[in-house]
Amino acid sequence: MRGFRCDRQEFAGALGDAGTLLPIAIALVIQNGMNPTAIFLFTGLAYLGVGAYYRLPIPVQPLKAVAATVLAMGASPSLLVAAGIWMGALELLLAWTGLADRLSRVFTLPVVRGIQVAIGLFMVKSGWHMVAGSPFLPGGSGMAAGMPGRGVPAGIFVAIPAAFLLLGLMTNHRLPASLVLLGAGVVLGGIVGGPAQVRAALHGPSWPAPALPTAGELVTALPLLVLPQLPLTLGNAVVCTAATARDYFGGAANRVTPRALCASQGLANLLGSVFGALPVCHGAGGLTAHVRFGARTGGAPILLGLVFISVALVPGASALVFLIPPAVLGVLLMYIGIEHALLMNDLLGNREGLFICLSVGAAAVATGRIDVAFLLGIAVAWWLPRSGAFQEPPFTPGPSCPGEGLCAHLVGTPGS
Repeated sequence: MRGFRCDRQEFAGALGDAGTLLPIAIALVIQNGMNPTAIFLFTGLAYLGVGAYYRLPIPVQPLKAVAATVLAMGASPSLLVAAGIWMGALELLLAWTGLADRLSRVFTLPVVRGIQVAIGLFMVKSGWHMVAGSPFLPGGSGMAAGMPGRGVPAGIFVAIPAAFLLLGLMTNHRLPASLVLLGAGVVLGGIVGGPAQVRAALHGPSWPAPALPTAGELVTALPLLVLPQLPLTLGNAVVCTAATARDYFGGAANRVTPRALCASQGLANLLGSVFGALPVCHGAGGLTAHVRFGARTGGAPILLGLVFISVALVPGASALVFLIPPAVLGVLLMYIGIEHALLMNDLLGNREGLFICLSVGAAAVATGRIDVAFLLGIAVAWWLPRSGAFQEPPFTPGPSCPGEGLCAHLVGTPGS
């Protein structure tokens, strides 16, 4: 099939974003009682649709701000369903009216790069928390304190060899790094957790039934979950994903437009959330993860979609997911975050553009909110031309994206 490849490298690249999706999905199942069959089934179906349409390794990721708030509150799954319905409806509205393309023009290239830096830094921070602040296995199993009397987290003793293994295999095309690392994590989790952990992880398929939220939950979800998420989704999952796809694949990413990305996210959220699925989006960091670990075509998301559907429907398959130590996923996440932040390299010769980029990244780290950082970046980019210091046309994804040559050099051509 033209535009698709289903080999070992594509499969390794497909698993490259596991450090983003799996920890959030596992936490929502364990802490909030979400249906694992619904999560993996509808995420898998979304990946199949994304791979078939875009023919590139476009990711499907959880809505991070929404998931983080729900986890912190210990909220019921129905509140997450309400947020997914709201997000789906608003995203389809942005796509149908064409507002997605028009709004994307307020993102100059330095602002896009700044959001990418911020996302990369957040991924590194989240990865470190998974290494240093999580139990050895999901659900609290293996809560070793680490080195007695010295306060060394148990995850450190997993993360250090995992990092060396990852770096040692990055240039090995016969042994894909992400595939080997995740496989080793499953084996280690099975050995440490033992039969009890395996039995606890054996989730058979529990067919998801429609579960509409109440009117009160819809009213609560809009200001609490949806409005803080929307700027982040528009910035990272729509505009930055379109920009990053153009960076990596040039003209082959002609289908990856802000309007199309809004439409695919909206459909996935509106259809999946009604059945208790995890609200999802795309993401520039996830695209970097897939590409950096070997994915080059739509075969990667299709392969990953089939894996998730198998995990959802085959009894006992989800045990593999629940056995991966969080520290292993954290190492993957930190590496991907560093790679994603380095996309700012094409601004190194542009002093004013680099200033905007770093301002956005610094504001995101200082406030913990990408939407605030985005607004600051827009304000600085608007002020600089009027001050005579900087003149930059609005960023519109196209074949002349300045980062295209650099990224092609870093990851190889789309067909490599």
